[in-house]
Amino acid sequence: MIGTEYDLQGIRDIFLTFDRDNCHLIIENVHAIAGGSAKANWSFSRGKALLEVLAVAYDLPHTMVNPKAWQKLVHQGIPKMDTAKDMTLMAIKRLYPTVDLRKSERAKKPHDGIYDALGMAHYCKMTYGQ
Repeated sequence: MIGTEYDLQGIRDIFLTFDRDNCHLIIENVHAIAGGSAKANWSFSRGKALLEVLAVAYDLPHTMVNPKAWQKLVHQGIPKMDTAKDMTLMAIKRLYPTVDLRKSERAKKPHDGIYDALGMAHYCKMTYGQ
């Protein structure tokens, strides 16, 4: 993101680094959030669509995965907690104890976008072997 806008060239540049024969993309199949603002829901949908279009345009193997599907695999062995975010954080800390989950060195707390992405990557590795 650049401010509140998607960095389209930056996203494209990332996609150009992928080896079609040695990758499988997982794109979270997010849906509108009940009670969420129309602007936030539009941004979610736009981001998902951008990733899917780039995957198709660059002929990259990909799967759209609902959050509950990847969370079910990642949360195995984690005690029930108040939120899925808490369960994902605990699971990722157990699976990848040496990974720094902060957004920057100045950050004090793990960033949920980072540990969710690592959870989806783990799902991909366990499901597709990549």
